[in-house]
Amino acid sequence: MKVLSEKKWIFLLTTLVLVGCGSNNSSNSQASQNQEEPVNATIEESLSYYRDKYNVPAMAAVVVKDNKIVEKASLGLRKFGSIETVEENDHWGIGSITKSMTATLSAILVDKGILDWNTTLLEVFPEFQNMQTRYKDTSIEALLSHSTGLPQDDDEIWKGYVNSMNSVVDQRYTFTKEVLAYESDVMAGTFTYSNINYVVVAAMLEKLTDLSFEELLETYLLRPVEMHDTHVNIDTQKDDIWGHIYVKGTRVAIDPSEHHVANAQIVVPAGSRMFTTLDDMGKYLITHLQAIKGNTSLMRSQNAQKLYVPIVKVDEDLDYSLGWFTEGDYGIQHNGSNGRWFALTFINYKTGYGYFVVINATGNEVEKGVYEMMHSLIERTNT
Repeated sequence: MKVLSEKKWIFLLTTLVLVGCGSNNSSNSQASQNQEEPVNATIEESLSYYRDKYNVPAMAAVVVKDNKIVEKASLGLRKFGSIETVEENDHWGIGSITKSMTATLSAILVDKGILDWNTTLLEVFPEFQNMQTRYKDTSIEALLSHSTGLPQDDDEIWKGYVNSMNSVVDQRYTFTKEVLAYESDVMAGTFTYSNINYVVVAAMLEKLTDLSFEELLETYLLRPVEMHDTHVNIDTQKDDIWGHIYVKGTRVAIDPSEHHVANAQIVVPAGSRMFTTLDDMGKYLITHLQAIKGNTSLMRSQNAQKLYVPIVKVDEDLDYSLGWFTEGDYGIQHNGSNGRWFALTFINYKTGYGYFVVINATGNEVEKGVYEMMHSLIERTNT
């Protein structure tokens, strides 16, 4: 969930999708540098090509059309240094794609009357006597669109919560109380990507319902969509796929069950430790494809549609809505990483296709492989 990395790569998707991209010559694989992706490649062949080109342990993708999965595949190693290959039902880290889930959950709770889009921080936390005046009228809509004026976050902010013995609900409440008491020089109403916004959203939802964010997500989103294999339990990931960091020219596997700042539970609503299968991600994409068309049983159409309406300008061609980057009438997208994984999702309004691509590594420009694979999938489904 490194903000600068995410912002850097988010702009690349627009370039790849709209104007195409050439081959990248900074590949770690000499063989791949001298080859091109096979013509009319299967999804497995494309994954194999980009996995080799960028020397990543494993790579996976799923494509949905309207209300069904039309393609999916995964290949590679659960971790470098092991002979265990990835399996169909393995779990992949999705990072900040979780933000779209948090926004979707919020829309469901708005639909149930627990709050509305204009519910403010002061209304939920009247006991916060030291809350900065500028934040008192901040709405959940502003939080979900990164337009609050709250500052960007970094690892230092979350370090004190990694081994906290307090409940995660108490952690989020305490953090929210503290962060709202500090001044910020960020201008409200402008786009400033920050995980802080989404932790504060979770604290609001927890205060209003007396349930943890994790319980709310399971009850109101994951279970109804039948995403039964999506979880935030890092303990079970030890026997699953591991993420990798890049250190001195080498990819190093990181035990996902070890507690560190990259998977601090307090940051779950922003994407620190959300894991899912290809089938579950397919269900999630289908849910949004149907919601875009007004076909959803999760909430009324007007609240679903709210998720996709641009709120704040990010770039000349890119806006942010609620949990999604939006590209005009073209589609919505988000990427995600906790520094060990890199994932990307894109939903095309025009074609009715949804896509998800993920690798279990970051660093040394391997993220480009995800975008190039995404571009390949979009091209072949547009023909």
